[in-house]
Amino acid sequence: MLVLGRRTGEKVKLVWRGETIEVVVVRSQTGKVRLGFDAPKDVAIYRPEVVPDDVEAIAGEQVAAKGEVDAGTEAGPNDSVGVVC
Repeated sequence: MLVLGRRTGEKVKLVWRGETIEVVVVRSQTGKVRLGFDAPKDVAIYRPEVVPDDVEAIAGEQVAAKGEVDAGTEAGPNDSVGVVC
């Protein structure tokens, strides 16, 4: 796990298979942080407590739609492109 310290207004960019997701610290208070996510529309972003039961299926569909999974193979746990939990 990578742990970064960021101040309000500072950003972190995630680049995965050509997609860029930008995370910005919008506000920080004692014990709480407010994050903003700027990602392509086809990237699903979920909080862990509200992840749909079929999140792995959604991730597999996104990967397949991008043509990054060969026919006849299943998307593995590292192929969860576009799903941030």
